[in-house]
Amino acid sequence: MLFVPPGRAADRKAGRFTVGEGTDLTLERPMTIGTQRERAQAEPLVGAPRPGEPEASVRPWYVRRLLQLLGWITMGLAVLGVFLPLLPTTPFLLLAAACFARSSPRLHRRLMEHERLGPFLRQWRENRSVSPGAKRRAYLVCVATFSVSILVVERLELRVMLAAIGVGLLVFLARLRTAS
Repeated sequence: MLFVPPGRAADRKAGRFTVGEGTDLTLERPMTIGTQRERAQAEPLVGAPRPGEPEASVRPWYVRRLLQLLGWITMGLAVLGVFLPLLPTTPFLLLAAACFARSSPRLHRRLMEHERLGPFLRQWRENRSVSPGAKRRAYLVCVATFSVSILVVERLELRVMLAAIGVGLLVFLARLRTAS
């Protein structure tokens, strides 16, 4: 067994130890202070597990893989929602962030640092709000696509259904808090 004499705290954290006179030992992986749960609580993630829920690394491997698969599927649906008017982008994006936060901190960090998607997710995490520009674009796209759809459809019951869905979506958008 190797005896490591107490040294400076910075040396111990960095993994540098003096074993004997003139003999230094450096660990490949520096030691960390605190438990994994303490480190995870220091930097909370969007959609991160609530207190009492297991962290990503504590979950069984098959649960992490299932959450990653669900995250990728919802991410794909969010991307499709950008191009398809009736498929919502934001809920799928938020669900993908929550799945990645619970399964892979690396994928979650990548999503949060994305140049296009990251600002929306960070704003939602910090304020639970949507930017005024994003809200205006959502109104415009909603009104334009539902208007065209109502004009194209010939059956009256489908027109009424599309109008009801469009009004419901506009009410939902109006109720979202707008960032100042």
